[in-house]
Amino acid sequence: MKKYLLICFIILILTGCKKEEITNHTECTINSEVEGIKVEGIYKITYTDNYIDNVTFNEKYTVSDEYLVETVEATFDALYKEPSKLKHYDYSRETNGLIITSTVNINYNKINLEELTKLDNSLKNILKDGKIEANTLINSYETNGATCKKID
Repeated sequence: MKKYLLICFIILILTGCKKEEITNHTECTINSEVEGIKVEGIYKITYTDNYIDNVTFNEKYTVSDEYLVETVEATFDALYKEPSKLKHYDYSRETNGLIITSTVNINYNKINLEELTKLDNSLKNILKDGKIEANTLINSYETNGATCKKID
């Protein structure tokens, strides 16, 4: 009987003391204009215990001249087309006159980070224990001019 009570007590302690995982949401925005290109971006970051779960970003570039349209399209494709061949990395681009919009969604819980890192070497700088730290990613967005705020 004592063994049974001891086992129940241990199970109760182990299951009752489990740390609750908290999912957080941060949204970063960037608005800038450089050499005839107006940039508007929204980055939605979901993370649990400071590790990224998912990132969705929408970037809208409004250009002043038609010749810049192809340049921006080629830049988007160079950055996002190859990684979009991986499962759990979705990329789309749309052009409407002088406005080019791209949307990227990355499920970091499911994507093969080793393969993604081969395509994007810069990820090595923000990986910790095979995961991407939220603080590091958010700080990199802010360093590049974004304003970030935690959403409750």
